[in-house]
Amino acid sequence: MVRDLTKRRIYDILSYDITTHEKVTMLEPLTPFFPEPTIEQTAAQFRAELDALRETQYGLAKRLNELGDRRPFSTILRSIQRVAAGETKISGEMQVVITLLKRDRDDAKEEASLLDWVSRPNNVLTAETKGFSIFLEEERAGWRITVRYLKTGYDHPWPKFPETVEEAKIKALLCLEDARHAVRADAAMNAFQTPA
Repeated sequence: MVRDLTKRRIYDILSYDITTHEKVTMLEPLTPFFPEPTIEQTAAQFRAELDALRETQYGLAKRLNELGDRRPFSTILRSIQRVAAGETKISGEMQVVITLLKRDRDDAKEEASLLDWVSRPNNVLTAETKGFSIFLEEERAGWRITVRYLKTGYDHPWPKFPETVEEAKIKALLCLEDARHAVRADAAMNAFQTPA
């Protein structure tokens, strides 16, 4: 039987000795299996995860807004800034979002390596996948990404210019997934509005 499970260290554990059926008291301090990280550790881990995602605090707030966070943008951004500064611990929900974004990025990186990229004149790379064409064009600010739905010509916006071509490929595939969802939502709205 464990008393006071809310404490970080458990100093007094009562258990039964199965041979004598007597209570045995352990007085040595025990460390939990998974000690809770300090606020400084969670802040450092959060900043490292943002770096691994190649994302800024502002960019993450924007992404959360795009994914449906209904809070005012300034509130979203401030909560991210507070976690990064070590003023508060990262919430379970935010950690789940970060984990899912890392998985999406890993999937996009793998898919980018498997695509057949074609070099075009004027430093342009193109590829086709999932009914979309991807155009990467080198410019002064970095790589401009265009993701176009082949069926309708819909161009999905992607304003950020990645610095390297490898990063542009990953971002393009992340953009493509957003574009696929936008096309599906548009098709669903059109089907809903079309009279039978």
